Amino acid sequence: MYVLIKFINQYFSTYILITIFIAGFYESYIEPRFLEKKGLKRDAVICEFIGIFLVTTGVLVIVIKKLFPF
Repeated sequence: MYVLIKFINQYFSTYILITIFIAGFYESYIEPRFLEKKGLKRDAVICEFIGIFLVTTGVLVIVIKKLFPF
């Protein structure tokens, strides 16, 4: 567990986490609307799932970085 926390703190800077969060927000809320307008409902659901995954991953990594500042 310590190795994972050390890896996160070394390689995930704040800028990368903000980028992941913004990309996840775009993928989960904006892009599915465009896909649904084109009739690609299955792709919209997949895109929404990927976006939610990115947002939750970004938030979890930020919390880990704040709780364990190495």
